[in-house]
Amino acid sequence: MDFLIQLFTDPVAFWSSHTLLISQIGINSILASSMFVVLYSGQLSLAAPGFMAIGAYTSVLMDLYWHTPLAIDFAAGTALAGVVGILIGLPVLRLRGVFLAIATIGFIEVMSLGVILNVPITGEGLGLKNIDADPIGGIYIVLISLAVVVFLLWRLTKGRLGYAWTAIRQDELAAHSQGIDVARYKLIAFVISALLAGYAGAAESHLSFILDPNEYGVPRTVQVLTFAVLGGSHHFSFHLSASRRLHRRRQRRGPDRDHHLPPAGHRRPRRLRFRQAALVATPPSACSFDWLTSSVTSAGCVPSMG
Repeated sequence: MDFLIQLFTDPVAFWSSHTLLISQIGINSILASSMFVVLYSGQLSLAAPGFMAIGAYTSVLMDLYWHTPLAIDFAAGTALAGVVGILIGLPVLRLRGVFLAIATIGFIEVMSLGVILNVPITGEGLGLKNIDADPIGGIYIVLISLAVVVFLLWRLTKGRLGYAWTAIRQDELAAHSQGIDVARYKLIAFVISALLAGYAGAAESHLSFILDPNEYGVPRTVQVLTFAVLGGSHHFSFHLSASRRLHRRRQRRGPDRDHHLPPAGHRRPRRLRFRQAALVATPPSACSFDWLTSSVTSAGCVPSMG
């Protein structure tokens, strides 16, 4: 409550004392936008932390060894995440639902345990020092980037690409029968998600003087997935709101319990029950039953006897 009181009574002091918190909320919002893109296209991909690690380590290593400008570091980290997204997406997007989620979690484990913790140039388990980090000045880059990302996503969802994603999300077979190239549009969504996650990782890496390898594992995946559960997949603003609320809750619980979110976890079943669009956006009219005749009016739906 004091957080909100200070925001409205003394915004200058609020800005000075909560700069890092605001920056991290912005990073989580960009990461939530990355998750929103794949969910909006009907895919349950959990690969965002892996792409985030690619963007973070690429930008920091370029700054340490080549002393390149910050803009080039960000661009290189984002581009490499997009390239890896194409290479991963081509075989993985043949899967659907929970199988796609498991495959993308495998990608995260390969990045975290196979690459980051075993390649000497990444600092292995000790992390990577970033002496040129700017936690105070980085907030402006994060906030401007967040505004640009929100605008671009709004334009994408209102255009031809967004309409194709909506059709695929609601019924992939029907979308294919209408001439929509399902594989291509799903790959586009996956690559855009990888680009956003890579950019979020590059931006976050320059807010801290040490790059912690534990930030890009399965616990971060659970956090990103919680954004989706709380926010739903119909509009990106829900994800931004969820990321803001959860990060404030993490700050109140303390740094030693960063990735444990029981307040969100104990509400999860209720959210999924009453808001089924949280993970997979199913239109309300997809399954309708005539209980008097026990006939199913939508193919593939089985009425529950309970």
